[in-house]
Amino acid sequence: ERAAATAGGSDGVGDKPTREDVPPEFLCPITHDVMRDPVSTADGHTFEREAIARWLESRRTSPKTNEPLESVALVANLPMRSLISTWMERNGQRFAPRPGELWLAASKGDVEEVRSLLRAGADCDDNRTDGLEWTPPTALMQASWNGHRDVVEALVGAGADVNQATEEGPALMFASENGHRDVVEALVGAGADVNKADRNGRTALMVAS
Repeated sequence: ERAAATAGGSDGVGDKPTREDVPPEFLCPITHDVMRDPVSTADGHTFEREAIARWLESRRTSPKTNEPLESVALVANLPMRSLISTWMERNGQRFAPRPGELWLAASKGDVEEVRSLLRAGADCDDNRTDGLEWTPPTALMQASWNGHRDVVEALVGAGADVNQATEEGPALMFASENGHRDVVEALVGAGADVNKADRNGRTALMVAS
């Protein structure tokens, strides 16, 4: 995954900052993108963790010098991570959202983080696939299950599909089963199909009764 940063602000949402905007030491020598998880190798050079880990799978040399490394151990470069984080906040930038990141924020009810991720281009129907053979709940379903109405409204406002369903049913089913009346009202108001059933043929009204 590329560790690209995205620009914030009303006139640059989703734009990748130009190389002139980014201090060169913040760029991974392999990916040439801003590092989100910088780590140092035995020779003291810093790389994006995922990129250098792939590199070291097939060789024991430094990508910077081509010289042999005494060790393939990677050490988190926390000072560099802090510098990058401070610089990005100061410049109104953030990393492109990763799959599952919106799902996690929605599950926690962190509406400000949800809005920030949506502005940064997160898929409003994000779910945590994690290589599962079954379809996990979307961010909207998870927020509905936990009763986070403000998150539900933010996701719906961003275009989340209120009628998307898993085997357990749509978001309306999740809210109804846990008795979150305010979330049910928000979903119905957004066009949720009250007759949509789960794999066992149950509707939201049945599970709420």
